[in-house]
Amino acid sequence: MAAGLVADLHLFLDPVVVGGGTRPEGPRLDLELVGERRSAGGVVHLHHRVRC
Repeated sequence: MAAGLVADLHLFLDPVVVGGGTRPEGPRLDLELVGERRSAGGVVHLHHRVRC
């Protein structure tokens, strides 16, 4: 991601609470939400694209 080689990002979020955690270090990207799908089990698929 730091080299600018990522064009699309797909995330699958499962609704489970595991703790507060910490904010990750590294590059931040300007993302645009392209699509979203939800399954019956509660998993959410988020499709983002890096804005140019």
